[in-house]
Amino acid sequence: MANNEQRRKDAMRKLDRELARRDRSEKLKPLGVVVTTLAILFAIGGGIYLLTTAGGTRTTPRPIPQPRAPRWSPSR
Repeated sequence: MANNEQRRKDAMRKLDRELARRDRSEKLKPLGVVVTTLAILFAIGGGIYLLTTAGGTRTTPRPIPQPRAPRWSPSR
């Protein structure tokens, strides 16, 4: 059977481990936010890229039609 001193030492070791675990998790939270933000930005950018490049195999743009001059006919 453990005496009070042994239980106190065990409790202190357990508390130290718990505090160390909490410190590590607190330090990693900002890293998680950064990684999540970058993932969202890449997803949005990739979606925009796919939407602008999808829809055809045409590699050259269509020529812009030139406006035609109105026909001139002598009315007098």
